Amino acid sequence: ARGPNLALLPYTTLPELEGAILTWSFYESIHSRSYTYIIRNLYAVPGDVLDHITDDDHIISRAADIAKYYDDFINYANIYALHGFGVHQIDGEMRDINEYGLKRRLYMMLIAINALEGIRFYVSFMCSFAFAELSYMEGNAKIIALIARDENLHLAITQNILKVLPKEDPMYARIIEDCEPAVYKLYDDVVNQE
Repeated sequence: ARGPNLALLPYTTLPELEGAILTWSFYESIHSRSYTYIIRNLYAVPGDVLDHITDDDHIISRAADIAKYYDDFINYANIYALHGFGVHQIDGEMRDINEYGLKRRLYMMLIAINALEGIRFYVSFMCSFAFAELSYMEGNAKIIALIARDENLHLAITQNILKVLPKEDPMYARIIEDCEPAVYKLYDDVVNQE
C-alpha cells in the first residue's frame, strides 16, 4: 500500500496526479485489509497462512520480480535526493547518478507496476471469479470484484503516465527504445510466472 506513495509522490509535480497517487495508496491499504479479512474467514487459525507467506519461495520470487524495480528506482532516487547528480561514493561503491539513469529507473518501475496491475492481479481475480461461478466463495468474489475495479483504475494511471512521459520529455523516447528488450522480458516473465 505504501509503494506508490514512497516511490512516486516525491517526484510528482502535478496536483491531479498527486491526488490520484494518494488515492491509489489509500485503496491499496483497503485491499490489504480485505485480503486479511478473506484469509481470516477461510482459516480457523489465519496465522497459519499469514505467518508463512514470506516462507513460500514461489511467492517471494514473484514479489521480488516486481519489487526490484521499485527498490532500484527508490534507492537511486534517494541518492539523487541526498547528493544530486554526479559520481558519488556510496557504501564504498562509486555511483554515477544522472538524469537518464533516474528517468530510466522510473520508466522501468512504471512498466513493472503496469504488469503487476494489469496481469498478475487479474490472474488471481479470475480464480476467485471462477469459484463464484461454481457457487463457491461468492462473498469473496464480491470483494475481489471491488478490488479489481480499483486495480483497473491503477492500471489506467500507469498507462496514462507512460503515454504522457515521452510527450512531455524527449529523453523518454530514447529510454523507451533502450529499454524495449527489458520491457519485453519483464512482461514475458510475468506471463510465464502466472
